[in-house]
Amino acid sequence: YLTSMARRWEVIIPDFVKHLDDRKASLVFQPGTYQLKSGHVAARELLHRTAIFICNKEEAADYLNHDRTASIRELLVGLHALGPKIVVITDGTNGSYASDGQSHWFLGVRTDVQRIEATGAGDAYASGFMVAIAHGEDIPTAMRWGNVNAESVIGFVGAQEGILTLDQMKARLADPKSLQAELFHV
Repeated sequence: YLTSMARRWEVIIPDFVKHLDDRKASLVFQPGTYQLKSGHVAARELLHRTAIFICNKEEAADYLNHDRTASIRELLVGLHALGPKIVVITDGTNGSYASDGQSHWFLGVRTDVQRIEATGAGDAYASGFMVAIAHGEDIPTAMRWGNVNAESVIGFVGAQEGILTLDQMKARLADPKSLQAELFHV
Protein backbone atom coordinates (compact mmCIF):
# COMPACT_ATOMS: atom_id res chain seq x y z
CA TYR A 1 0.00 0.00 0.00
CA LEU A 2 1.78 3.11 -1.22
CA THR A 3 0.41 6.45 -0.19
CA SER A 4 1.66 9.84 1.03
CA MET A 5 5.42 10.16 1.03
CA ALA A 6 7.65 13.22 1.32
CA ARG A 7 9.51 15.14 -1.39
CA ARG A 8 11.91 13.15 -3.54
CA TRP A 9 9.80 10.04 -3.03
CA GLU A 10 10.72 9.01 -6.59
CA VAL A 11 14.16 7.82 -5.42
CA ILE A 12 12.56 4.72 -3.91
CA ILE A 13 10.89 3.61 -7.14
CA PRO A 14 13.65 1.35 -8.53
CA ASP A 15 14.09 -0.52 -5.23
CA PHE A 16 10.35 -0.62 -4.64
CA VAL A 17 9.69 -2.03 -8.11
CA LYS A 18 12.37 -4.69 -7.50
CA HIS A 19 10.69 -5.54 -4.18
CA LEU A 20 7.29 -5.90 -5.89
CA ASP A 21 8.72 -8.03 -8.68
CA ASP A 22 10.83 -10.25 -6.40
CA ARG A 23 7.87 -11.01 -4.15
CA LYS A 24 5.20 -10.96 -6.84
CA ALA A 25 3.40 -8.55 -4.53
CA SER A 26 0.25 -6.63 -5.37
CA LEU A 27 0.34 -2.86 -5.07
CA VAL A 28 -2.40 -0.53 -3.93
CA PHE A 29 -1.44 3.03 -4.88
CA GLN A 30 -3.27 5.94 -3.28
CA PRO A 31 -1.08 8.90 -4.25
CA GLY A 32 -0.49 11.64 -1.71
CA THR A 33 0.38 15.29 -2.30
CA TYR A 34 3.91 14.79 -3.62
CA GLN A 35 2.97 11.78 -5.72
CA LEU A 36 0.18 13.81 -7.30
CA LYS A 37 2.50 16.78 -7.90
CA SER A 38 5.19 14.66 -9.55
CA GLY A 39 2.54 13.12 -11.80
CA HIS A 40 2.09 9.86 -13.58
CA VAL A 41 5.27 10.05 -15.65
CA ALA A 42 7.40 9.75 -12.50
CA ALA A 43 5.34 6.77 -11.36
CA ARG A 44 5.19 4.96 -14.71
CA GLU A 45 7.01 1.84 -13.48
CA LEU A 46 4.72 1.62 -10.45
CA LEU A 47 1.51 2.19 -12.35
CA HIS A 48 2.13 -0.81 -14.59
CA ARG A 49 2.43 -2.93 -11.44
CA THR A 50 -0.54 -1.39 -9.62
CA ALA A 51 -3.41 -3.72 -8.75
CA ILE A 52 -5.61 -0.96 -7.30
CA PHE A 53 -5.31 2.80 -7.88
CA ILE A 54 -7.48 4.96 -5.60
CA CYS A 55 -7.97 8.73 -5.55
CA ASN A 56 -10.73 11.32 -5.49
CA LYS A 57 -12.18 12.98 -8.59
CA GLU A 58 -10.16 16.20 -8.30
CA GLU A 59 -6.92 14.27 -7.75
CA ALA A 60 -7.67 12.09 -10.79
CA ALA A 61 -8.14 15.18 -12.98
CA ASP A 62 -4.94 16.78 -11.68
CA TYR A 63 -2.96 13.55 -12.05
CA LEU A 64 -4.02 13.25 -15.68
CA ASN A 65 -3.56 16.98 -16.36
CA HIS A 66 -7.27 17.20 -17.20
CA ASP A 67 -9.64 20.00 -16.37
CA ARG A 68 -11.42 19.36 -13.06
CA THR A 69 -14.70 19.29 -14.97
CA ALA A 70 -13.58 16.13 -16.83
CA SER A 71 -16.15 13.35 -16.84
CA ILE A 72 -15.81 10.23 -14.74
CA ARG A 73 -15.56 8.33 -18.02
CA GLU A 74 -12.50 10.35 -19.11
CA LEU A 75 -10.88 9.91 -15.71
CA LEU A 76 -11.48 6.15 -15.46
CA VAL A 77 -10.28 5.54 -19.02
CA GLY A 78 -7.28 7.84 -18.56
CA LEU A 79 -6.15 6.22 -15.31
CA HIS A 80 -6.60 2.70 -16.73
CA ALA A 81 -4.44 3.67 -19.70
CA LEU A 82 -1.58 4.28 -17.23
CA GLY A 83 -1.60 0.61 -16.21
CA PRO A 84 -3.58 -0.07 -13.02
CA LYS A 85 -5.82 -3.16 -13.11
CA ILE A 86 -8.55 -1.61 -10.93
CA VAL A 87 -9.25 2.13 -10.72
CA VAL A 88 -11.37 3.64 -7.94
CA ILE A 89 -12.47 7.28 -7.92
CA THR A 90 -14.30 8.71 -4.93
CA ASP A 91 -16.43 11.82 -5.36
CA GLY A 92 -17.45 12.83 -1.84
CA THR A 93 -21.20 13.08 -1.36
CA ASN A 94 -21.69 12.19 -5.04
CA GLY A 95 -20.55 8.59 -4.43
CA SER A 96 -17.77 6.49 -5.88
CA TYR A 97 -16.82 4.76 -9.11
CA ALA A 98 -14.72 1.71 -9.82
CA SER A 99 -13.59 -0.07 -12.95
CA ASP A 100 -11.60 -3.11 -13.94
CA GLY A 101 -11.29 -1.74 -17.49
CA GLN A 102 -14.19 -3.87 -18.73
CA SER A 103 -17.00 -3.15 -16.29
CA HIS A 104 -17.70 0.08 -14.44
CA TRP A 105 -19.66 0.51 -11.24
CA PHE A 106 -21.20 3.40 -9.34
CA LEU A 107 -22.11 3.44 -5.65
CA GLY A 108 -24.01 6.36 -4.16
CA VAL A 109 -23.96 7.51 -0.56
CA ARG A 110 -26.66 7.33 2.07
CA THR A 111 -28.09 10.67 3.06
CA ASP A 112 -29.40 9.37 6.39
CA VAL A 113 -25.90 8.83 7.85
CA GLN A 114 -24.84 11.35 10.49
CA ARG A 115 -21.92 13.39 9.18
CA ILE A 116 -19.82 15.10 11.84
CA GLU A 117 -16.67 15.61 9.76
CA ALA A 118 -15.29 14.19 6.51
CA THR A 119 -11.62 13.98 7.57
CA GLY A 120 -10.36 10.51 6.74
CA ALA A 121 -13.40 9.46 4.73
CA GLY A 122 -11.36 8.83 1.58
CA ASP A 123 -8.73 6.85 3.46
CA ALA A 124 -11.44 4.85 5.24
CA TYR A 125 -13.07 4.08 1.90
CA ALA A 126 -9.71 3.03 0.43
CA SER A 127 -8.86 0.77 3.35
CA GLY A 128 -12.30 -0.85 3.34
CA PHE A 129 -12.10 -1.43 -0.41
CA MET A 130 -8.60 -2.88 -0.21
CA VAL A 131 -9.39 -5.22 2.69
CA ALA A 132 -12.45 -6.53 0.85
CA ILE A 133 -10.35 -7.33 -2.23
CA ALA A 134 -7.75 -9.00 0.03
CA HIS A 135 -10.59 -11.14 1.44
CA GLY A 136 -11.50 -12.27 -2.08
CA GLU A 137 -14.54 -10.05 -2.58
CA ASP A 138 -15.50 -8.68 -5.99
CA ILE A 139 -15.33 -4.98 -6.92
CA PRO A 140 -19.01 -4.10 -6.23
CA THR A 141 -18.75 -5.71 -2.79
CA ALA A 142 -15.42 -3.97 -2.12
CA MET A 143 -17.10 -0.65 -2.93
CA ARG A 144 -19.72 -1.43 -0.27
CA TRP A 145 -16.98 -2.20 2.29
CA GLY A 146 -15.31 1.11 1.46
CA ASN A 147 -18.57 2.99 1.66
CA VAL A 148 -19.60 1.48 4.99
CA ASN A 149 -16.17 2.19 6.50
CA ALA A 150 -16.32 5.82 5.31
CA GLU A 151 -19.88 6.17 6.67
CA SER A 152 -18.59 5.13 10.08
CA VAL A 153 -15.60 7.52 10.08
CA ILE A 154 -17.61 10.61 9.12
CA GLY A 155 -19.65 10.15 12.30
CA PHE A 156 -16.62 11.20 14.36
CA VAL A 157 -14.01 13.96 14.50
CA GLY A 158 -10.66 12.89 13.07
CA ALA A 159 -9.44 10.26 10.65
CA GLN A 160 -9.15 7.15 12.82
CA GLU A 161 -12.10 6.97 15.16
CA GLY A 162 -14.87 4.96 13.55
CA ILE A 163 -12.66 2.62 11.49
CA LEU A 164 -14.51 -0.69 11.55
CA THR A 165 -13.22 -4.08 12.63
CA LEU A 166 -14.02 -7.04 10.39
CA ASP A 167 -16.93 -8.12 12.64
CA GLN A 168 -18.32 -4.58 12.71
CA MET A 169 -17.98 -4.38 8.93
CA LYS A 170 -19.89 -7.62 8.40
CA ALA A 171 -22.67 -6.47 10.74
CA ARG A 172 -23.04 -3.16 8.90
CA LEU A 173 -23.02 -4.84 5.50
CA ALA A 174 -25.93 -7.02 6.67
CA ASP A 175 -28.00 -3.88 7.30
CA PRO A 176 -30.68 -3.73 4.58
CA LYS A 177 -30.03 0.03 4.28
CA SER A 178 -26.49 -0.69 3.03
CA LEU A 179 -26.28 0.42 -0.60
CA GLN A 180 -25.45 -1.78 -3.60
CA ALA A 181 -23.09 -0.81 -6.43
CA GLU A 182 -24.66 -0.57 -9.88
CA LEU A 183 -23.14 -1.13 -13.31
CA PHE A 184 -22.95 1.97 -15.44
CA HIS A 185 -21.75 2.63 -18.99
CA VAL A 186 -18.86 4.98 -19.65
